Amino acid sequence: VVANPQNGELLAVVGGSGLFTGFNRAIDAKRQVGSLFKPAVYLTALQAQRATLITPLDDSAISITGMGMSDWQPKNYDGKDHGIVPFYDALAHSYNQSTVRLGWEIGVPSVVNTLRQLGLQGELPTYPSVLLGAANLSPLDMLGMYQVFAAGGFGHPTTAIRAVMNAQGQPLQRFGLSMQQRVDPSAAYLLNYAMQQVVEQGTAKAALSALPPNLHLAGKTGTTNDLRDAWFAGYSGNYVSVVWLGHDDNRPTGLSGANGALPVWINLMKRLPQTPVDLPIPTDVQWQWVDVTEGQVSAQGCPNAVFMPFTARTLPTQLTPCAYSRYMAQNQNVQPPNHALDNTDPDSDSRLDDSETDTASERKPTNWLNNALEMF
Repeated sequence: VVANPQNGELLAVVGGSGLFTGFNRAIDAKRQVGSLFKPAVYLTALQAQRATLITPLDDSAISITGMGMSDWQPKNYDGKDHGIVPFYDALAHSYNQSTVRLGWEIGVPSVVNTLRQLGLQGELPTYPSVLLGAANLSPLDMLGMYQVFAAGGFGHPTTAIRAVMNAQGQPLQRFGLSMQQRVDPSAAYLLNYAMQQVVEQGTAKAALSALPPNLHLAGKTGTTNDLRDAWFAGYSGNYVSVVWLGHDDNRPTGLSGANGALPVWINLMKRLPQTPVDLPIPTDVQWQWVDVTEGQVSAQGCPNAVFMPFTARTLPTQLTPCAYSRYMAQNQNVQPPNHALDNTDPDSDSRLDDSETDTASERKPTNWLNNALEMF
């Protein structure tokens, strides 16, 4: 299924691989969606400002008991533990253990509420397994969810009719555009960066070599237990599309989202004229060089430095030694305060605790840091 992310108009629907028998799988087939739900877990944390893109997540083994589950022990697709990983990296590589731990910490009901905000109307179980996509939905359902991501947090009803005309070509009824903000645009903007990393370095990196890298594509792979369902949902600037592969009798396909659905998605997108993903930057979002291992302000060329977006309230306020030396070399007359290099501050973790009550204005960078941020 393919739609225009800017207005929700349905552009293409393919409901099967053979002759049409009356059952349109794109609309009527309800199958488990797997990791296509994971962006909603991360979006929930971003909307609550419980995390930034570099918040460290624990990807060690986890056991969940409660909410209808007894000693549930989800494993990663590769069967490995990955230790402490940055927030964006956990989504890019689709790590199950860190995703479940994050979703359990912020609350399964909160994640389900986010899924509702994203437009999903079907039955959504409140068990912890919903964090990994244990819910039956159609490709058309998932198209609506990913259209919100592609439009920076704004949703349009998926529609295939613009107007109804009579025999003389006169309009009997028109269906105008309807748009509403579904989720926080700033959180959606940050999530878009993480979903672009899925393509640039994660489970969908095959798309980066097959399609122009300047499109800055974003998306997410999905695979269900025993390789029964293979999914990919992704978008460019002017197309959002979802691919599902599976059997009607639910037997295994032997394909994952990365080696089954993604190649189909790539082949489709190659045939369409694409525009880059270029979401407008919300007013409270800033791009900054940061050290992804230390969670501190860095500079281009410094070790582990990555350029990524933050909301103003969650922008790191400490400099790495590398960034400090570069700052001092170019600003001899301005001295940062002593805490600029204090790496032992117990409150310097990028995760935001529920008990914090400071306002955005109270966390604005000081003049010296404003100068440093402008330089880097």
